[in-house]
Amino acid sequence: MKKIFTITAFSLFAYSVFSQEVLRVQNGGSITIQNGVNLILQGGLGLENGSSLTNNGFLFLKNNSTANISNWTDNSVSGALSGTGVVVFNSDHPQLFTGLTNFYTVAVNTNDLTLNNNLNIANILRLVNGKINTNVY
Repeated sequence: MKKIFTITAFSLFAYSVFSQEVLRVQNGGSITIQNGVNLILQGGLGLENGSSLTNNGFLFLKNNSTANISNWTDNSVSGALSGTGVVVFNSDHPQLFTGLTNFYTVAVNTNDLTLNNNLNIANILRLVNGKINTNVY
C-alpha cells in the first residue's frame, strides 16, 4: 500500500506576507522519504547548509494555493539530497530551482521551470509538460 503525505503552507496572520516555503530543513535536520511513499508539498522546499533529505520515494512540489509558488532551494555547500527517488516539479505556475542538488530522477510537469544553477541528474529527466528555462546553466 502506497503512503501519501501532503503538507500545505498556510499563513497564521491575515496581514503577513505569504511565504512559498512549506518545508525547511534546518542545519542538522534530516528527513527521509521511504520507498513507496509519496510526499506532496503544496509550497516550496528549503534545505539549509548542514541539512539532509534522503528521497527513496516520490517528492512532489505543487503550487501553494495562496502564493502559487513552489520552488526548490538548496543552500547547502555540496547538495543536501540523496537517495534513488523521484522529484516531481508539478505546478501550473512557474517554479525555480536553486542550489547544488544532485537529483537521481526528475520529472517536470509544470508551466515552466527556471534554473538558477546546473540541474544535475544521475538517472532520468522526464519532461511531461512545460518548458525548462536553462539561462546559462
